[in-house]
Amino acid sequence: YAMSVEVAVDQLVSMNVNEDSFACLQILNKYFMNGAKPEEKYRRIKKTNDVYQKAVHSVSGSGDVLKAGGWVDAGDFWVLPQSVTAEACSDACAIIESKLELLKVLRDVDGDAAAAPPKPDHPTSSAPLSPPPAAAAAASSDGPLHTLLLKLPGAAAFAPFHAGRAE
Repeated sequence: YAMSVEVAVDQLVSMNVNEDSFACLQILNKYFMNGAKPEEKYRRIKKTNDVYQKAVHSVSGSGDVLKAGGWVDAGDFWVLPQSVTAEACSDACAIIESKLELLKVLRDVDGDAAAAPPKPDHPTSSAPLSPPPAAAAAASSDGPLHTLLLKLPGAAAFAPFHAGRAE
C-alpha cells in the first residue's frame, strides 16, 4: 500500500533521536518546497550530495517520506515526476512543518528539564508534588503544547472532546 506522508514522517520521528529527525525534516521540507517549483532542476536530489548523505540518507525512514511524497528512486537521484503537483508538495510541507514545530516544543521542554536542578528521590514533606510549571502549562487546555497538538493534521476531530473536558 502507499504510505501517507503523515505516517512516513511519524515513523521517521519514532525511529530516530529528535536532533536527527529535526535536521532531516528541515532538509526534506526544503526538497518539497523546491519540488513545488516547475523547474526540472528543483525536482531532482543528487544522492551523492553531502547534505543529503549526512542529514537525510543517514536517517532511518527518510526514503519512505520521499516516496510517500511522490519522489521516485532513480538510482543516483531522487526524482519528482511532473505528475506530482505543487499543491501535493505544499501539503507535504504542511505536514513536515507541523512535526518540526512539535519537535521544537519537545526540545524546549527537554531543555527546561535539563536545566532544572535534580529533585530528591523522596520528598521531605508529605505535601503532594505538583508538576513543574512547564509541564502544567503544556498540559493545560490553553497551553502551547495543547494548541500545537490541535493544529496537527487530523486533530480537529478531537477538539470537541478537549473543549468539554472538566478541569
